[in-house]
Parts: sequence; structure tokens; C-alpha cells
Amino acid sequence: MISVTRERRMPYALDSVWAFLSEPANLPLVMARIIRVEVGTKSGDNTPLTAHFDFGTTMGRRAATGVFRTVAQDEVHFEAARPLPLLARWTLQPEEDSVLLIALLRFDLKPMLGPLAMLAPIPKIKARVADELTLALKRTEELLNSSDPKTI
Repeated sequence: MISVTRERRMPYALDSVWAFLSEPANLPLVMARIIRVEVGTKSGDNTPLTAHFDFGTTMGRRAATGVFRTVAQDEVHFEAARPLPLLARWTLQPEEDSVLLIALLRFDLKPMLGPLAMLAPIPKIKARVADELTLALKRTEELLNSSDPKTI
């Protein structure tokens, strides 16, 4: 299991950050590997979602069907079982006039790669994921800086 966490302080009110991140259609704007999403009908705090990922030339494009879930104004996450077990979670921690946004990406390569997963260069994969999460947090801040993030 690979797990990477990054965080960034957002100079915005909790309501603004929450409104943007709790909208599943915004995932492709934030996460570079997600090229599009198909959003199902929301039921309570859960929304069925299929995220279409571009894993590059080696692993190609794959769809991951799962659940997009919100927890109060504290957490947003997407969880899928295929093509690999995946959890993408954003935790929001309000602080005076800002929000500490913590991004976590956790996944297991073994279901997709089988025994070859043992040969995967884990430190390089973690470094790349860390860079992608850092970029996702930066994109989130940039999008929140636009005039009306709800209409992005």
C-alpha cells in the first residue's frame, strides 16, 4: 500500500473551500490524472462517481468506479476498488481566517500489476505522487482565487 500526504494553508473561509471541494465535478480541475468524471445521483452524503484516469503511456487510461463522500464540512473523499484500491481524501481544518487543507492519496498497485508490483520503484512513485498532490493543492488555491469558484 502506498500512502502520501501533503498539506497547504488556504487563505479562504471554510465555506468557500468546502463548497469547491464538495462538488465532485471539480475533481478533474484539481487532480491532473483525472481527465473526466461521471457523477451519479447523490444519496445523502454519498455520490456514485466514475473517475477516468490517465496513468500515462505505461498503464494507459483507466476508469475507477467508486463513491464520492462528504463528511460534515471536515472531509471529502473518493474511494474506489478497481482498477486498484484507491482513496483520495481532503481534510479541512479551519484556522482563524484560513483552512489547513490536507490531501491524502492511498492506493495499492498489486491488484493491477500482480506480482510485478513487488518490483515497482516505490520511492519514485511516492515522490511523483507527492508532486502531484502538491500541484493539486496549488490548483485548488488558484481556483479558489478566481472570482466565483462555485461556477468553475
